[in-house]
Amino acid sequence: MESLGVSLHRLELFDLKQAMGLEKACYSSPWTTANMVSELNREVGFNLGLFRERHLIAMSICWLIAPECHLLNLAVHPGLRRQGLGRQLLRAICLLAIKFGAKFFHLEVSVSNRPAQALYKSAGFRNVGYRPNYYPEGTDAILMTLDLLNIYGPQSGQQIS
Repeated sequence: MESLGVSLHRLELFDLKQAMGLEKACYSSPWTTANMVSELNREVGFNLGLFRERHLIAMSICWLIAPECHLLNLAVHPGLRRQGLGRQLLRAICLLAIKFGAKFFHLEVSVSNRPAQALYKSAGFRNVGYRPNYYPEGTDAILMTLDLLNIYGPQSGQQIS
């Protein structure tokens, strides 16, 4: 991550203000502050942030209940997209999830969010289902799953540190 000039840290409650700022910059229907607080406090929460000079520029909110990890939110600041930050964050989540016992990774992505779908497909996720009216504005979602050990297991040559 250092090559991108960023550092990876666990998101904590003291990151709430920056997390909400990023959430509002990224989504037309952002989470409420109460939702974000709930996720940052959740016992099964597996929440990471990419920081550049102490500024949160990308984040992920996940649940890790081994052997599964579920991505609830992956956000990259709109002005910093298409620079590989989302890909690096997703890779870090996958590797750390394996380290903590996950074998499978699930997520929902909006049918209208083609860039995110492409990111997830390039990481090895596959479409496994469909959720009608999943998002608050009524947009449908595609359910995607990744077999973590198939992509990042010992035979892959990926380093888990």
